[in-house]
Amino acid sequence: MSNQKEIIIKATQLKKSFITGDTEQTIFENLDLNIYKGDFTVIMGSSGAGKSTQADIWHACLGADIIKSEFVGGEEFKTVVENCYAPILVLGGGKAKEIEDIFAHIRASLDAGAKGVIMGRNIVRHQNVARVCEAIAAIIHDDASVEQAVAILNK
Repeated sequence: MSNQKEIIIKATQLKKSFITGDTEQTIFENLDLNIYKGDFTVIMGSSGAGKSTQADIWHACLGADIIKSEFVGGEEFKTVVENCYAPILVLGGGKAKEIEDIFAHIRASLDAGAKGVIMGRNIVRHQNVARVCEAIAAIIHDDASVEQAVAILNK
């Protein structure tokens, strides 16, 4: 009987990069990874090291139920949505200066085909978390406009 653990995921020489204009930004390269049956695996690294990107790759390989993505703009994002095998939830993005910007980001992403949002700092840092949540829920579930969401926040 062998003492070797069964490999359930194996990646060899994995690379992920993005093209921005004329520049290629490498997130990671030459990544080798074995995940063994029964092991608890943690991916650690500093902000921007590619942890979420790696997790997204594994989710796609293993058949994720949802995909989280940044909103890249109207027509480009529609193409992403149309070619994705699972519903897309949009990330909240960086710290927004104005709440209207957050609501506009959500409205535009839903109009382009996203099914919802995953947000943190732009909600919890607001002075009225409950009203922000109510306004965002109205955008997502009741098809509210940015103006209607602002009215909910200010009531």
